[in-house]
Amino acid sequence: MARQTRSDCTVGTFEKKNGLPEGTLRHKDGRKMRSDKTIGDIRREGEKKAKSGKALTAQSPSGSPRRPRYIGEADEYRKPPANCRGLD
Repeated sequence: MARQTRSDCTVGTFEKKNGLPEGTLRHKDGRKMRSDKTIGDIRREGEKKAKSGKALTAQSPSGSPRRPRYIGEADEYRKPPANCRGLD
């Protein structure tokens, strides 16, 4: 099992350290994450959403789910790259 990334590591540093292109890490709705955001903040946001029971899928303002931006299977939508580890 791989070691977990330090929580004070920023998104920009994480992408650079792991050889990922800039903008690889994204929000659930497809927007790029800020490069100065820390990994710890991202984990806390995920825990907060999981506790509150909010849906983690992107929703349009009308409340209906958005269509995937890519053609393919729904479970393939926004999968992280295989070499992107340590954000869980």
